[in-house]
Amino acid sequence: MRISATIALLFALAGCGAEKGREVEDVPPGIAFDGLRFRAYRGSTLAATGQAAHASFRRDSTELWAESAAVTLPGRPGEAGVVVTAPRVDGNLRVREFAAAGGVTARRGPVTATTERVRWDPARGRVVGDEPVALRGPGYALDGPGFVLDPEAATVRISGKGTLRAGQGVGR
Repeated sequence: MRISATIALLFALAGCGAEKGREVEDVPPGIAFDGLRFRAYRGSTLAATGQAAHASFRRDSTELWAESAAVTLPGRPGEAGVVVTAPRVDGNLRVREFAAAGGVTARRGPVTATTERVRWDPARGRVVGDEPVALRGPGYALDGPGFVLDPEAATVRISGKGTLRAGQGVGR
């Protein structure tokens, strides 16, 4: 019995320890996903649904990273939600801070906003863009230096001075 316990201990140490002359790499505890689909709740209320082609999550820090992501923020009852798509998303679940980059598009019905980078403001429940934005809808085009998208109120507010073009054939 004592010999088999000693052999088991040696095998365990050999499998867990460093090879002679090599150090063991310290890998953070994480999970990787392909084809991730998710739902996020605020209390019992659905706050967002989404998907990502690839994602990773660090369990020790709650940091996440995703690529080819799409997140839907539900609208008011009977109204369409806002769908935000981005090539890259990163954030931290613990503090609820997220950023999307690489060419971000937000759509609600026929209205589309595009910008390079956005961040989620958890305190106000809004999507904020500090880089130029192009907002397109039926018969209008609005460009501005930044914006605030409030999914609950279904509004987009352009920050700073914007340029509006309206008329037939504009906004497509």
